[in-house]
Amino acid sequence: MNLAIIVGAFLVFIGAMVVYAFLMVYFPKWVGITGKSAFETIEGHKEGSQNNDKALANFVDEK
Repeated sequence: MNLAIIVGAFLVFIGAMVVYAFLMVYFPKWVGITGKSAFETIEGHKEGSQNNDKALANFVDEK
């Protein structure tokens, strides 16, 4: 009986890893994987970042 519990827990763990690997490949945002552009956007929104909002505002006003 104890062996059945251990094997069952191992199979559940392996199944969960397979599901997670599938999500990593086909739905990365669902599991918290973001790309380089998302990282740059997050860094740009942090307080004290060196973004160029004044240049953007001047560009929009000129149009």
